[in-house]
Amino acid sequence: MPSDKKAEMVKQGTERIKSMDDQQLKSMVDMMKNNKEQMRQMYRAQGMEMTDEQLDAFANMMSPEMIKSASEMIEKNPDLINQVKPGLAA
Repeated sequence: MPSDKKAEMVKQGTERIKSMDDQQLKSMVDMMKNNKEQMRQMYRAQGMEMTDEQLDAFANMMSPEMIKSASEMIEKNPDLINQVKPGLAA
């Protein structure tokens, strides 16, 4: 994915997460945990192919707090998203 499109996608994602309340974040996390294929597609759109084992490991540690924290870190340093290599996300 071109870096300008990735940067825009990251910006939109962080803005969306910031606008969510705790219940909305919890619902999003629960939905992702219960729909492995949707989670796989989300990572695939970012250029990362993840195995079932990687998705399971990520889902097990995912929480609303983790989503908020990751979003804040990426907002402060957008280049972090470029440091995630396919297959190393989990």
